[in-house]
Amino acid sequence: MHTNHNETFQLKILLEDSQPPIWRRVLVPADLTLLDLHLVIQIAMGWLDTHMHAFEHGRRLYGPPASADGWSMIETENESTVRISDLLHREADQLHYAYDFGDGWRHRITLEKCLIADPTTPRCTEAVRACPPEDRGGVDGYKGLLAVVAGAGSPDRDGQVEPLTARLDPERVDLAAINLELDEVFEARHQSSQVA
Repeated sequence: MHTNHNETFQLKILLEDSQPPIWRRVLVPADLTLLDLHLVIQIAMGWLDTHMHAFEHGRRLYGPPASADGWSMIETENESTVRISDLLHREADQLHYAYDFGDGWRHRITLEKCLIADPTTPRCTEAVRACPPEDRGGVDGYKGLLAVVAGAGSPDRDGQVEPLTARLDPERVDLAAINLELDEVFEARHQSSQVA
């Protein structure tokens, strides 16, 4: 399917198995590549982009091209050559995004609406609950951390939970900061593409 040059997708990004749910709603140009969608997810969710990732649609996997030395944990198609509109065509279509294969953060991305609007910098229009900290053992590890914050659990033996509990607010999300970072990152990408 070929999309209109002025089509915008409204996507909902849900962190699977999070209870209560953690999710983001974003507006992105329909012809955005999966590589750019990866950046949107990282910024909108609050991840640090320090781990491997992959998109899954049907039986196909998309991710970064194999490194120069040929090492890769999984075989994927190049995400920089695939556009969101190549995979999502109508409302309710979905794809999945995995981040940090050790912790196993899985996200369900749903196309909620196809809008006729001039493509702009990706925007996050709604953000519900804070993103879990990196390297906390996935959803179960995060639940344990929240129990510590609520006073119902005990810190890890290595004491690494203690500094987090002092500043962790599972409800707080700074939507303005998310959009400021999206502006900065995608303006820089636009400028570098103009030079190239």
